Amino acid sequence: MEFGDSDKDNNLEIEVSPIHPRRSEIPAGTRSDTAHQQGSAAGVKQTRLRRSLGVGGLVIVLLLTLAVSLAPTRDAMHAAIFGPTATATEPLRLGQDNLYISLSPDWGTVSLDGKTLSHLPVEGVEQPLRLTRGRHVLHWVYEPGIDYSCRLSVPSVESDTCPIGVGILPGKKGVASSVDLRLSLLALKPNYASALANAIQAALDTHMSRDGIRTGERYWGARQLNGPVTAQQPLNATLHVVSDLGNENARCAAIQSGPGENCTMNGDCREICTAPWQTPQHVPANGLWQAFIIAHSIWHITTPDGQVITPEQPDIGGQLQFLGQDEHPMPVGIGWNGVQWTVTAEFGLEAINMFGDPACSTAQDEVAFQPFNPPGDQNYHWFYLAGAPSALGCLAADIPLDTHGTPVVGGIGQSLPALVLHRFGVALAANAIAHDTWPFLPVADAYEQALAQSLYRRLGKLMSTSHVGGQP
Repeated sequence: MEFGDSDKDNNLEIEVSPIHPRRSEIPAGTRSDTAHQQGSAAGVKQTRLRRSLGVGGLVIVLLLTLAVSLAPTRDAMHAAIFGPTATATEPLRLGQDNLYISLSPDWGTVSLDGKTLSHLPVEGVEQPLRLTRGRHVLHWVYEPGIDYSCRLSVPSVESDTCPIGVGILPGKKGVASSVDLRLSLLALKPNYASALANAIQAALDTHMSRDGIRTGERYWGARQLNGPVTAQQPLNATLHVVSDLGNENARCAAIQSGPGENCTMNGDCREICTAPWQTPQHVPANGLWQAFIIAHSIWHITTPDGQVITPEQPDIGGQLQFLGQDEHPMPVGIGWNGVQWTVTAEFGLEAINMFGDPACSTAQDEVAFQPFNPPGDQNYHWFYLAGAPSALGCLAADIPLDTHGTPVVGGIGQSLPALVLHRFGVALAANAIAHDTWPFLPVADAYEQALAQSLYRRLGKLMSTSHVGGQP
């Protein structure tokens, strides 16, 4: 065709053929080649798929290997497949699942895990209560004031709060656990706790005593360390016994493991301990529970016109007043009449023989912590006697003993006792033997020596009837 030939252009026909001819149109000789090409493409796809699956499987295997290597995951998977693994039962300490419970005083009722115990087995006589494994709760109630709960576990755990001790299994060798629930400020509802603390202090206040400090006498004042003060004028001195029940700063160092039936202060002055001489422990509901608390003695010193010289001077001087040596056990009797607390301060002979006279506690500390060696070659023994009133002071007599261990009162020569008078917190050499033996002590004046001799004569009379104990 040439350009410009229109007739030929008008008769032009165009035929469009499909890119891929129908299978029926493919020549027989060429069908196998086409199928081979299509099969090759499919194989490539399958190869790629197999490679992808292989890589993915490898990643999964690696992740599973890493996960199984971790102990928590391994344990969880094991538990999911095979169930929980049985653990060994923790062994119990001998007697840990046996329990005695005692009350001091034995007022009110006790429940164990919500069930009231109608009878508390007697330790060492009756069979103890048997505890199952796990956590248990003891609840002591005495209306209206006592409402105390504590926890204990079998086997025991650190979070247990019950005061666990060791009891005796009856009729066999071995031990049992024991819990002593004692009356204390911690066991009382707050308003009853404060009322008891106030009643105890009021009872101690009945033993307040007074004496005069004469011009020229020595006394400790204003927490001095270097030495006592010499009075420049007559002064009034009042001796107070102050309870430490409400003193958060007091640590009761003097009685951390001291006397009492299963009672340890552990530094907590809110505890109240049963008096050791109270046997049996049964106390009638309207009776007095014989107990002891921790208290300390202080002096309140003023001028005759009432000007305060020192308000709360411990009844001990120098370094000792800073060593916690002014806190001592004080015996009390505690009762509840249904309306209010009844408290007495029990300063009788039983208490004195057990604890020493409260008015002489600091004198005993003075002797214990000072280098008071015996004045001679004989055996000596310290004896103490408080004045009447106690503000007069306390006599500490280092009395010689004969070959039978009997005190020799009123001997001659080196057999004479060395007399130390503890007065207004100051230890004084009250006779020549005491001054020669311990020259570091201030020497008592004529009035103080006469006071010491008077107390010594009274001590001799009391010793003849064995009513006064000493401090080894």
